[in-house]
Amino acid sequence: MSTVTSNRVVRDRACALAASQRPTAVAAGSEPTTAVAWKTIPSWSLVATDDRTIGTENLRFMAKRAGSTTVEVDAPHAVPETDPDDVTDLILQAAHGSHPRLAKTGANEQTAVLGGAAVLAAAGGTALVVRSRRT
Repeated sequence: MSTVTSNRVVRDRACALAASQRPTAVAAGSEPTTAVAWKTIPSWSLVATDDRTIGTENLRFMAKRAGSTTVEVDAPHAVPETDPDDVTDLILQAAHGSHPRLAKTGANEQTAVLGGAAVLAAAGGTALVVRSRRT
């Protein structure tokens, strides 16, 4: 059974995702901020136009405030689940646009791009969904 129906997560998958969420640690909101990366580092934002969790307007506001390169996708909050190709495209766009500089490791450009994409995915809390078969 597919996890996506009409660009939305099917009910069973949505229930599993909701049940597996954990609350943020209390310390996450109580530590003082000494610097904010979005003020000095280029950023890319994916705005889900049907986000009913954070809210589309909130996402747009945060992206604009950060000066992000923004891509909007007609998707819900679970956009990595419903539209993984759009998420992957944005991560790759960010990896190419950021011109990551690596230490002299002998890595080629493709490795740098893939490494940059992996770092961006982890840092942004975005899960890459890799599908072995396309339906």
